[in-house]
Amino acid sequence: MKTDITTKTGTANLHEASTGLLRRALELVHQLGELGADSTTLVHELEDLLHQWEDSRPQVAVIGAFSSGKSTLLNRLLDLPAVPVSRTPTTAVATVIRLDSRRHGVLRYKTSALLTLLRPGNPPLDTGALTALIEWLARPKLYHLQDIHVIGDDGERIPVDPGALLQELRGLWEKHQEASGITKKTRSAGQALVRIIKPRPPLEWRGFDRAFEVRFRPRPDAEFALDTEEQLRDFGRHITEPAFALTLHRVTLFVPEPRLSHMTFLDTAGLCSPMQFHKEVTLELLERRTDKLLVLLDARRTETETNDEGLRVLHKFIKSPDDYRQVTFLLTFWDHALRTHMEEDSDPPLEYADAAARQAAGERFHAQKTGRLMDRLARAVGVPCETQPVVMPLGLGPNAPPELRRGIDVLWEHLIGECDGWVGLNLWRGRWKAAGHLGGRIMAVHRACAGALADQLRDSSARKDLDAELRRVQAGRQGVLAAIERARSNLKEVIAAQRRSMLATIAGLDSCGEIEHYCHYRFNQDAWAAALAIEAEIVRVHGAIQELGPVAGGLRPVAIDKKLIGLSDDARWSAIDEVSGFWYGVGAVWDFFFGGLASANDGRRAAARRILSVQAHLVFEVMEQAVAHWPTQLDWLVNQVEAHAAVRLADLAARRADHAAFMADLVHRVERLRALEPALRACNGELVAFHRALAPADDRG
Repeated sequence: MKTDITTKTGTANLHEASTGLLRRALELVHQLGELGADSTTLVHELEDLLHQWEDSRPQVAVIGAFSSGKSTLLNRLLDLPAVPVSRTPTTAVATVIRLDSRRHGVLRYKTSALLTLLRPGNPPLDTGALTALIEWLARPKLYHLQDIHVIGDDGERIPVDPGALLQELRGLWEKHQEASGITKKTRSAGQALVRIIKPRPPLEWRGFDRAFEVRFRPRPDAEFALDTEEQLRDFGRHITEPAFALTLHRVTLFVPEPRLSHMTFLDTAGLCSPMQFHKEVTLELLERRTDKLLVLLDARRTETETNDEGLRVLHKFIKSPDDYRQVTFLLTFWDHALRTHMEEDSDPPLEYADAAARQAAGERFHAQKTGRLMDRLARAVGVPCETQPVVMPLGLGPNAPPELRRGIDVLWEHLIGECDGWVGLNLWRGRWKAAGHLGGRIMAVHRACAGALADQLRDSSARKDLDAELRRVQAGRQGVLAAIERARSNLKEVIAAQRRSMLATIAGLDSCGEIEHYCHYRFNQDAWAAALAIEAEIVRVHGAIQELGPVAGGLRPVAIDKKLIGLSDDARWSAIDEVSGFWYGVGAVWDFFFGGLASANDGRRAAARRILSVQAHLVFEVMEQAVAHWPTQLDWLVNQVEAHAAVRLADLAARRADHAAFMADLVHRVERLRALEPALRACNGELVAFHRALAPADDRG
C-alpha cells in the first residue's frame, strides 16, 4: 500500500519540498546549459514556476480582451489606482500583485527578446513590436541594447548594423503609414472623409517579414516607490509602453491590502489586442497554469470576437471538465447590458429604475447568459462543461445600482472562500499537475545535448579543412618560389642564348660584302631583336608569377632603350675600313691569283669580326644593366611571398590550436555530461515520485 504524501512530509512542508525540488531541477538545467544544451526555454519556465511557487498562496490570474475591465477590476479590488487604465490596450506585461506593508513595484528585465513584426490576422503588422524595435535602435543606451540579429529561414543568426536597420525600419514605417492613410495632416473630419473615399495603394509587407533576436545588457531589478501620482504614472508607463514592456521579464506589485493574505493576483495583457505580444504573454501564462482564473467577458456583447477569443484561449488551461471549477467568469458592464435588455429587448419594456423589477429581470438575464456561455464553452474549448460554471455579474461604473456596486465585496468573499479551500494538498496537487512532466522534459534536453555533442565529435571536417588549407598554403608558397627561381634562370638563359646567337652570326660573316651589309643593317636589327626577346620573356614570366598569387603585383615591367644598343659609328667605320680601301684591293688580287697558297685578307676580315664581336658584348652588357633591377624585384617578391605565407601559416596554426582546444573542451563537456547523468536521472525519479505521491490514490499509476 502506498503511503500518502501528507503522512511523509506534512501539508505544511509541501511548499518547502516543492520549491526545493524545483531549485534542484533548475540548477541541473543550468548545468546542462553550461554544457551547450538548448535549455533557455526550460530555464525560463522553471524560474517562473519557482517565482510563482515561492508564494504558497494561490495565484489568481485575470484574463480577458483588452479594455474589458481587467485593470479597472483590480484597482477596485485593491481600492487604489495601482494598475494603469485606458480605453486603448494598456497592460503589456504580466503583473503579479502581492501583499506587503508598503506600496511599491519591482521590475525584472530580460536579457533577450524575439520579435516578429508580422502576425496572423488583419492587419498583420504588429505595430507594438515595430515601434519598440525602432525606439531601442534610436536610444540603445536607455534600453541597454547590446546587439541585434536577423533570424534567417534556416535559423541562422545574422548580425545587422543598428544604424542601417533603424533607417530602413523608419522608412518602412513611414511608407506603411502613408499607405494606411495615417499622416499628421489628416486631422479634420473633411480630410478623414477624403481619405476614406480616395483609393489608397495596397499595403506592402515586404521588409516587415523578418524575425529579430534582440539582446540586452544585464541589469539589476528596478524598484519603484508608488506613493504619488507621478510615481504611479512612471510605473504605469514602464508596464504599458511597448518599448519598455518588451524589455521586462516580470513585474511584481506590492500593496498593503490585508485580503491579499489569502491569494495573489496576476494581471495579464489583453487578448484581441492590435499588439501581438499582448496575446503571446497571456498564452504563455495559461500554458504555465496559474491556480485560478478570472475570465472577464463584456456582458453587452457576449457573442463577439473579443469574448470568443477569451474563451478559446482557455484550452491552454482546461484539460478536463473538473478544470472548470478553477475558473470564475465575470460579466462586466452588467449594468449597461441589463438596462438595454430591460428597456429595449423586453416586451413590454421594463423599468430599469425599479429595484424589484431589476432584480427579477437580472436573475432571468443571468440564467440566460449562463446557459449560452456553457454551450459556447464546449465549442470554443473542446471540453464539455458538465456543471454550471460560476458566473458573476459586475457593474464597476459609478452609475451602477447599489446591488451591483456591492459586487466587489461579493467577489472578494467568493475568492477568499475558493482560495482558502484550495490551499494545502489541493493547491500543490493542482500546481504539480499543471507543471506536467518536468523530469521527462529535463531528460529530453539531456538527450538532445548528448546527441549534439556526439555529432560534433564525429564531425572532423573542420580539422580536415584546416589541414587541406595548410597544404594549399604550403604548396602555393613553394609554387611561387619555384616560379621565381625559374624566372631568374630563364632570364639568364634567354640573354645568354641571344648573345650566342648574335656572336655566331658575326663569326659566320666570310666576305667583304657580308661584313659591310651586317655593319650597315643587320647588327642593329639583331640587337633590337635580342632586346625584344628579353622583354617578352620578362612579360611572360611576370604574368605567370601573377597568376600564382596576389603578391606579384609589385613587379614592374622592363623596357630597354633601343638607342643605347645600336652599333656605334666609330666601330662601324673601323670594321668597314678593315674590309675596304687600297690595301684590301691589293690583297684581293693576291687572293685571286695565289689564294690557294695563302689568303692575304683573312686577317683583315677577322679583325672586322673582332670589332663587331666586341660591340656585341658591349650591347649585351647594356641590356644586362637595363634588366639588372628586375632580379632585385624578384628578391623583394620572395620576401613578400615568405611574409604572406608566414601570416597565413600563423593564422592556420592558431585556428588549428583553437580547434584542438575546442575538441578538448568538447571531450571535457561530454565527460561532464556523463558525470551529470546520474544526478539528472535521480532528479527525474524524485520529480516523478513526488508528482505521483501527490496525486489522489485513484489516479496513481
